Amino acid sequence: MTKKELAISIRNDTGYPMSEIKEIIESMTTHIGNSLIHGEQVKIQEFGTFKPKEVASRKFKNIATGEYEETSSHKKINFIPCLELKQALK
Repeated sequence: MTKKELAISIRNDTGYPMSEIKEIIESMTTHIGNSLIHGEQVKIQEFGTFKPKEVASRKFKNIATGEYEETSSHKKINFIPCLELKQALK
């Protein structure tokens, strides 16, 4: 689902104007993104939790050259769905 599809779905459910819905969605994604960038977890009740996680560097074999190389450490985002969503996905 894209932001546009989400906005249309919300408009159909609530009747709010698209301009307001787009502004709310944009603000929400900005705040969630900023929190994750600053290392904070974001918990949305009845949906799930977004957690930033540090991934350590690791060695791997480059198939093309046959040499071992190392990836750099980086951050990723984990999503843990709430229990109700997890059960609905089964």
